[in-house]
Amino acid sequence: MVVKIDVSYIPNNIRCIILDVVDRVVPSRKESSDKMITLYNEKNAEEIKHILEEELRLKNLSDYVISENTHDESEIAVLKKGDIEQLGLYVCMHCGMPFESEVQRTVHERMHYF
Repeated sequence: MVVKIDVSYIPNNIRCIILDVVDRVVPSRKESSDKMITLYNEKNAEEIKHILEEELRLKNLSDYVISENTHDESEIAVLKKGDIEQLGLYVCMHCGMPFESEVQRTVHERMHYF
């Protein structure tokens, strides 16, 4: 499986951090450009997502999130929280789960209070 990481929405300094962690932690063959990091022979995009989320947490980059592409399960994107809604994604502020509408997100967020 090929896993793609879209880094086209983030500044160069954050892109360098993401590329560094991918080089250090992910053993598979990879290619990178200004907009996309492609990982070959990866079995699970979810595992890559968790690695990147942990790195953002360790670097205190809470303004950025890792989001799944709802149309392509092998693609994830690194986005700044404020930019996500412009792309039609609404992210739960509690767990980071993406939704296609603000209504879906609001209903989901209410579940965290029960």
